[in-house]
Amino acid sequence: MIEGGPFPQATPAEGLELSPEELSTLFPAHLVLGADGVIIDAGPSLRRQCGPDLLGRCFFDCVTLERPAGVGCMDGLRAHRRALILRLEGEQSLRLRGLLLDRGERLWLMLGHIPDLQAEAGRQPLQIADFSPTDGTLDMMLAAEMRSGMLAETRALATALEEQRNKAEAANRAKSAFLTTMSHEIRTPMNAVLGVANILADTELTDEQRDWLDVMTASGHSLMELLNNILDLSKIEAGLMELRPEPFDLRELARSVHGLFAPAAAMKDIRMTLDFDLEGSVYVGDSLRVRQVLSNLVGNATKFTEAGQIAITIRDRVEEGRRLVELSVKDTGIGISAEAISRLFRAFTQADSSTTRRYGGTGLGLSISKSLVEQMGGDIRVQSRVGRGSTFTALIPLAMTEQADAVRPVPAAVPDPGGPLHALIVEDNATNRLILSHYLRRMGHSYDAANNGQQAIALWEEQEYDVIIMDIEMPVLDGLVATRELRRRERALGRRYTPIIALSADAMMQKRETALSVGMDSYLTKPVSLEEIEERIRTICAETSRQASG
Repeated sequence: MIEGGPFPQATPAEGLELSPEELSTLFPAHLVLGADGVIIDAGPSLRRQCGPDLLGRCFFDCVTLERPAGVGCMDGLRAHRRALILRLEGEQSLRLRGLLLDRGERLWLMLGHIPDLQAEAGRQPLQIADFSPTDGTLDMMLAAEMRSGMLAETRALATALEEQRNKAEAANRAKSAFLTTMSHEIRTPMNAVLGVANILADTELTDEQRDWLDVMTASGHSLMELLNNILDLSKIEAGLMELRPEPFDLRELARSVHGLFAPAAAMKDIRMTLDFDLEGSVYVGDSLRVRQVLSNLVGNATKFTEAGQIAITIRDRVEEGRRLVELSVKDTGIGISAEAISRLFRAFTQADSSTTRRYGGTGLGLSISKSLVEQMGGDIRVQSRVGRGSTFTALIPLAMTEQADAVRPVPAAVPDPGGPLHALIVEDNATNRLILSHYLRRMGHSYDAANNGQQAIALWEEQEYDVIIMDIEMPVLDGLVATRELRRRERALGRRYTPIIALSADAMMQKRETALSVGMDSYLTKPVSLEEIEERIRTICAETSRQASG
């Protein structure tokens, strides 16, 4: 119970108007205080026990308050909304319990005796007769007061909790909106930065210029990795990270991660090995998140190992009756102290500040990996000693399946759409239009360009296009509305189906699903490379051609 809290005073006895005779009969142990705290009346039992000098004395001079403790004035006593416990000093000290009724200038204290359990019944200061029938009456009033107070407190707490929940939800909505905006505002210029870098890489450059270009490209990709990690962390905290289990080849996934980091390890003369102890190859799980976890572990090992080796081991394991897949990454790197391990999986935390200064990074990778593994029903562990290396182990429940044909095969070569295409670029950012047009020329395709969805519809009305690359966020008419209108007009006019590739700076899954639901065929998140655009155009156009001929 919270004493003196901001809750309304309990009022079960308000309206109870008693004459002095009635008051003395019901509560022989009562006190009446004036506005100045002087005792102006007392029940017969108290006057008998405490003597005639009780009246006219200041209440706070002759009473020790146990509850509310430390109160020494009338305002403090009036503010107390709970039961009283006090000791009244006189010829014989009395310990009393009760409640107060605020009557404006007067304060009534309805009191009852708290017996001394160590004293014999015949030696108690007040006997049962002094309180009959007050004990039962007082108990009922105390129970009513406590019940009313609890209900009032419960209602106040519920209101406060509802307000806090609303504030938290508003804060989460504001954070999500901010992250979405931040993602869009960063990805749009980064598409230009990395796109121009990609274009420059195919021009004649001196060795020094190429070195500087490599630095710019690597820095741009590092920034995008940071942005993606922050968005992932936000989704996890908001409970919006969804797992999409499907059959996948675990061996192939591990080989691709090994192939991604092996060159960087080789440049540091580090030997990176990959071993399997698996019963099969095809498992059911979210392959994207499994790859993310393994990549984070291998990437950390590569970053923090200066010499020696990194051993990646993928094996089946049974623990407490559960079938698990163990992803183990063991390195001979700098190691981690026992104290640092305790905070290792916190967001934005690394072993110590010197780690950040020397190796860089944000400390998000392990925090995200732990959250993902736990969301998949698994666990992540670490064993390490300073200077002796580390072993990170992720245990994930992945079911093995024999449906090898259920795994989506990766074609050796993306099918050729069958010659030069005529494309429509719909993008409001002039720099991004320039980069896309350069990509299409490099692929041997012709193109037209529109600044918004309304212009795109007008151009589409005039001629047919083999593919449309459509931005989402645009003035006048955005990509979603434009796509919905194009699909409506295709059906109404009987026009040939035109594949539409969404190109957006919004990396949120909701926007991707919305884009596909309105009729877009694929979704690319900025920044995009020439290779990504080419692969997506070929795949979408080939699929559209197969459906048309089938």
